[in-house]
Amino acid sequence: MGNLTLKKKYKYFVVSDIHGFYDEFISSLNEKGFDSKNPEHYLISLGDAFDRGPKNLEVLKFLNNLERKILIRGNHEDLYQQLIDRKGSPLPNDITNGTIDTFLQIQNLTSDDLSDIIDEKKEFPKLNPEWLKYISNCINYYETKHYIFIHGWIPINKDETYNKNWRKASKDDWDKARWIPGIDMSKKKIFCPEKTIVCGHYHCSAWHMTFEGKEEFEDFSPYISDKVIAIDGCTSKSKLVNVIVLED
Repeated sequence: MGNLTLKKKYKYFVVSDIHGFYDEFISSLNEKGFDSKNPEHYLISLGDAFDRGPKNLEVLKFLNNLERKILIRGNHEDLYQQLIDRKGSPLPNDITNGTIDTFLQIQNLTSDDLSDIIDEKKEFPKLNPEWLKYISNCINYYETKHYIFIHGWIPINKDETYNKNWRKASKDDWDKARWIPGIDMSKKKIFCPEKTIVCGHYHCSAWHMTFEGKEEFEDFSPYISDKVIAIDGCTSKSKLVNVIVLED
């Protein structure tokens, strides 16, 4: 679950935390000039493509149908898979995070169908092939000459110091890393020495507030510094899906 090495210089359209807001996502891609037919255009999704929004299935199909894409696994992909592993039996956070609603959308089920499944009146449905295709293509990180693309952060040592062997981290460490707020790691200056980290997971307005003195929820645009680029637009609140364009 590592990186894909490309020698040619490509234009990367990077997005994160779409959270099922398909219309806002497509609008941002079009605004940035993304062309799925252009062989030099790659889309990188930094995870959390689902939950909370109204068009999770549309997002899923769009990402699957792209020929040139890199799909990074986020913590909400983990939450969805965990719900599947529990045969649809929800935890409280599955309701608040919207994971149940995503499951109903992707599986084309109703709330009554889910109740019958949980009560074992119905068998657990065969999983939508679109989900299986998507999750099988997800990786932990992607790396180019100058950038590392991840969801939360790179795996760190137990004492919260930089782990120079993060690329070889265990599955458990990567599962934990997807939940790490990059903003906390930036405060502690836990960066990758030679590259800029591009991440999602933690909304941009908090980055601008912490490092630029802005008000909370004042600025949802990408936060950009020499060590980190954070792009989670907090779409469920801002109705904005950030897309940045990088060449490398």
